[in-house]
Formats: sequence, C-alpha cells, structure tokens
Amino acid sequence: MATSNNQTSAAMDNNRSSLDTITINDHQEIMAKLTLRHHHRPAKTSYWRTWLPALALSWILTGCQSYEFDKTATIEQATWSYGKPIDFEFEIKDTNYLYDVVLDVTHTTSYAYQNVYCMTHVEFPNNQPAKLSKQLSLELADNVGTWYGKCSGEQCTTELAFMTQTGFDQLGKHKLTFEQYTREADLQGIESIRLRVIKTDIKKGSLSTQST
Repeated sequence: MATSNNQTSAAMDNNRSSLDTITINDHQEIMAKLTLRHHHRPAKTSYWRTWLPALALSWILTGCQSYEFDKTATIEQATWSYGKPIDFEFEIKDTNYLYDVVLDVTHTTSYAYQNVYCMTHVEFPNNQPAKLSKQLSLELADNVGTWYGKCSGEQCTTELAFMTQTGFDQLGKHKLTFEQYTREADLQGIESIRLRVIKTDIKKGSLSTQST
C-alpha cells in the first residue's frame, strides 16, 4: 500500500476517460467499461483488436500454461528516461494455440503517480504486417493511491494483463517495444519491466465454436 504522501500525490489528478469495447482474436468480444486514471498525457478512446489496455487486474490465466518467453528488463537507477526504450524479442513456435502476454511492473513505493504512459510497438516476422503502435496506460494504483501490486518493503510489483487469449498468425520472432511516454523526461521510481509469453491449452477457434 502507498504511504499517505503517495496517496495524496496519486489522488490529486482525477481526470478520467474510458474504453467501451475490446475485441480480441477468434471473434471473442469482451464488453467492459474500463476506467483509466491519468496524470501525464490525455488518453484517447479507441478500439484496438487483440490488445487490452494494461489495467492492473486480479485475473486467472485459463487452462494449463507454459512459458514460451520470460525476461526482465532492469531500469538503471529506477529512472526511465526518454530515448531508452525497452525491447523484448520472443519466438512463436506454434500458431495453433492461444497465448497470454503478461507484464510485471516493479516500482518503488515512493513512485508519485497512479500509472505510467507508454508508447508500445509490435513488430512481426518479415515485417508483415507492418509495425503496429499504440499508447497504453499501465495502471499501478487506484484513485486514492493504494497500490494494486504486491508490496514488500519499499518495492511493489504489479501484474498486468497485456494480451489475453491472443492468436499469433505467424511463426518466428516477434518484437515488443515499450517507450516511456510521460511528460517527464526522466521518470523516477520504475525499477523493472518483466514480459512473459504464456502458451495456453486453448486451440484457435475453440472459443468461437463453444459460443455457437
């Protein structure tokens, strides 16, 4: 939980916007009202196929999973600067199953804000299709400053559902890049970002078949 000072700074900014509809692969639609709490850049309302806004969620991965990729990028001196993007390159070896992509953001308890804005890019094998880019808000605390993540001492780690039950159409290497996109050139308090790609036991098309 954030200290009282952190709660005050996090609660000061209460501008909000929402995303109404999220569509993911295999014709599955999730209808939800997702409230974002902003402190850096104004958010944009949009519809984006397969990518979920990275809200802090208590969620259970469906079925059995195995890690296809697991890497942590440590941010020097817990200061994420402009011009220092974080890259993750992972390989998809089986396009017959759905995947969950999870972010773990570790930050200090003195981090002053509720969220982190990132510009996120995904690159596909052979650049087909072309690179996709999207602004995302990584939510770390509620509107009164209580941290979503598990905290120990002066450190908290928040698990974020980045992509859920997502189908990849191509075998080969995919690249995810996260750029710091706040109003601060040097954002203090973000220690590391971990990316996990988890293969589920759900086959492509099985969800739409079950729903019919």
